[in-house]
Amino acid sequence: MIKGLCTGHTGPLNGVAWSSDGSLLATVGDDHTCVIWNPHTGEPVATLIGHTDAVVRVAWSPDDKRLATVSHDRTCIVWNPDTAERLLTLTGHTDAVTGVAWHPDGTRLVTVSWDETGIVWDSGTGRPVTTLTGHAYHVNGVAWHPDGTRIATASNDGTCIIWNPDTAERILTLTGHDRFGVEDAVYGVAWSPDGSRLVTAGWDDACIVWDPDTGQPVISFVDHTEWALGVAWSPDGTRVATASDNGTCAVWNPDTGEAIATLVLRFATGITFVHGVAWSPDGTRVATVDSNGACIIWNPDTGERVTTLASRTDWVDGIDWSPDGTRLAVIPDWAEAYTVWDPVSGRPTATHNAHTNLVGNPAWSPNGTRIATIHNDKACTIRDATTGQLLITLISRIGSPQGVAWHPVGDLIAVASDGGRCTVWNPDTGQDVATLTDTGTTHVLDDAKSAVAWHPSGDLIATTNGEGTCIIWQLDIAEKFTTLTGHTDAVTGVAWHPDGTRIATASNDGTCIIWNPHTAERILTLTGHTAAVTGVAWSPNGTLVATSSNDRTCIIWNPHTGKKLTTLTDHARAVTGVAWHPDGDLIATADASGLIRISHLDGTLERAFISVRPRVPGVESYASWTPEGLDVLEGEAWRVLRIPEPEDGS
Repeated sequence: MIKGLCTGHTGPLNGVAWSSDGSLLATVGDDHTCVIWNPHTGEPVATLIGHTDAVVRVAWSPDDKRLATVSHDRTCIVWNPDTAERLLTLTGHTDAVTGVAWHPDGTRLVTVSWDETGIVWDSGTGRPVTTLTGHAYHVNGVAWHPDGTRIATASNDGTCIIWNPDTAERILTLTGHDRFGVEDAVYGVAWSPDGSRLVTAGWDDACIVWDPDTGQPVISFVDHTEWALGVAWSPDGTRVATASDNGTCAVWNPDTGEAIATLVLRFATGITFVHGVAWSPDGTRVATVDSNGACIIWNPDTGERVTTLASRTDWVDGIDWSPDGTRLAVIPDWAEAYTVWDPVSGRPTATHNAHTNLVGNPAWSPNGTRIATIHNDKACTIRDATTGQLLITLISRIGSPQGVAWHPVGDLIAVASDGGRCTVWNPDTGQDVATLTDTGTTHVLDDAKSAVAWHPSGDLIATTNGEGTCIIWQLDIAEKFTTLTGHTDAVTGVAWHPDGTRIATASNDGTCIIWNPHTAERILTLTGHTAAVTGVAWSPNGTLVATSSNDRTCIIWNPHTGKKLTTLTDHARAVTGVAWHPDGDLIATADASGLIRISHLDGTLERAFISVRPRVPGVESYASWTPEGLDVLEGEAWRVLRIPEPEDGS
């Protein structure tokens, strides 16, 4: 692991909070992390890693010296935001912890949970002080009165309860989110800065301002067309901001219910859910976090975006080395372009646009002059590896292409489709040479993908069919040669030994099996992964085999004994692919955050780089670094991933 590496989030964001002086902004997300940002420069300052499930809310202590995060892992962690050190882990809830708030003097904090309770904690010792019991369903949000004498909680039972935090007694129960005839879930709650009013946001699309002394509604406003997921008062109490799952954040006048501004989030993927909202301490900016993985800072008066702090990186669908080992082709998930990288410098050398979304692995021709890719519109395209010029398009007539492989000589190309079907083409003329179909396939497992691999002689082709089996075909007669049966879940990858005497299959059942392809006998089962195995590859000399997995690791094995030789553990997300350098001395792995690591066989890092989903058209968004972390990051990637300067200043 690279010491001091700060990354942006790699998944949807759920919560956001400003420090009291506005100099820092904290965001939390489904990727189990909290990232602290400089909101003025967009630079990530620190990444807090410690939760084991989605982190949903975050709150600064009044003096900004501590930061509390709560998670679906049933814990609340209190951090030192300056050192990223974990100070306390609060355990006691029996279900996901969904909200957190500090007492105004910082001596206590309160958490709420889907276990229907709230717990007040001593923030110094981490011991529970009181437990708030009375809700009849999940509790979603919590807010402490500015003078510390009351706590408000919001629940899926359709109520907001005001409590005495010292005695745990219920003071008032607020009901009224019933626009559709039934009490609907209350998701967000916030006190006005002077404590004279309380606002709640509900799944009935409404926000209600209450008199917290009488329990009577003062005014309600409805403009969202979907659930209101979050609510926040401006520091001066003159405005209220609400977040919605219709992709908007609205700013309201809480006295009249008039909408002042509407902030609209729309991305290429469509409308996104706004999960959280927070005002800057001076009231001049509003920060939102959303399901697209972005934290956006807005001007609340005009509705204009000021900056974007977080952007998601791209899941990598496939990687492949060029035959001479000087380039690496990388396909992001569902992208309309793929990138060719220089693995030595960590820089992209070319980006080739595609006509539709790409799926699966890229494949270099044996002479390195062409790259084949498959698409979601039943096409396989072949392009010039240097210029990206489209040379030919092959259209499948037997299903959606999911895998592609070149004949060892390069005069044929095989495209695997769903259900284990495969078409063999002449890549120069586009002629259909053979169609291989398995009429015996009766059931394709959910989310199963087909893979394809040529025998080194070019006489046999192996395909997977989604039934947990691998079929080996004899090309000259276009008939089944044998079937490998033994996995208990879909087969995700297949690779021939370089001499053709063995074949390895990877599966969602968490295993890799090495077979005798002529007898269909199982030679060895490699067990050690704790989740689905996503890929398999033999070293060029056949003495090693590597597997990648959703358990965030890549394992290098002795294929004769089944012994683990090296486990690469530095990925923070599922490892989606693995590929050997043609020399056999390096191995490339890709993960669901867009990270590519090139490692030596003992696990030490040679280089890593990351492809970031760009926010500015035409701006290169990537980063690369060596183990020493001394490379300069280029393009826009520094906003999402930053290598700090060495401590000695060199």
